[in-house]
Amino acid sequence: MKVMKTISLALALLLPINYALATQLPDHAAAMQDLFGATDPSGKIKTANKLTSFWFEQSFKNGDDNFHVIFFGNQALDEADQSDGTHAQGVGVSAITYKQNADQWQVVSKQTAFTEMGNYGVLPNDSEDKPITKAETLQLSPSIFTLMIYGSYSGSGESMAYKTLLAFSNNAWRDIGSVEVAAKCYHDYSDNDWSYKGGVISIVSGKNTEYPDLLVKYTGKGCDKDNDATVPTKSATFTFNGKKYIDPALPVVQ
Repeated sequence: MKVMKTISLALALLLPINYALATQLPDHAAAMQDLFGATDPSGKIKTANKLTSFWFEQSFKNGDDNFHVIFFGNQALDEADQSDGTHAQGVGVSAITYKQNADQWQVVSKQTAFTEMGNYGVLPNDSEDKPITKAETLQLSPSIFTLMIYGSYSGSGESMAYKTLLAFSNNAWRDIGSVEVAAKCYHDYSDNDWSYKGGVISIVSGKNTEYPDLLVKYTGKGCDKDNDATVPTKSATFTFNGKKYIDPALPVVQ
């Protein structure tokens, strides 16, 4: 009897450990092989004048299912295998997505270069300019999960920060636009320097239940370029036009 109890206890202790091992996150090298047909111990491969490397990964829940996604960047190279590094050069984004089925991860989608992000030939970091370890999330609707990727852009004495929305539904990712969260003017020759920033991106209830309007409340001042003056900023509502989120009335008057 004692032997049976001992065996039962041993099995009870072992089962959680075995389950944890069986549900280890997918391997980066295997993911690269599955998605691009090649891999390398360095974590980078060159194919068709592109340098492909790991960007970041994230586990998430959508509905009742658990998922895990691994993102890769596809950087364009010239004939000398160099990136031109220009301001406008983005990087292709690819993804392989897994769904947890019992104690295993199963591939549900493979997407190569489904969008382009970043500038100077580099993918975005987080808001503190560190490699992304966990992106912000937003559940747009019961079936649409969204990662919010911080990005920034500057030029001609002005800069802006935004969050690009990568939406996951029907086992696939889509870039559904960006929401501006901050901007700044730092012209040396102007007395009308201005800056504003936004807080939490919130969902506005309305007719569109799948892609609801998104509200950002700003603090600070924006710029009325037509009158060379600063104006208070309040809020902006970003609406979905069927392909991406847009704001027909940005705080900065273009």
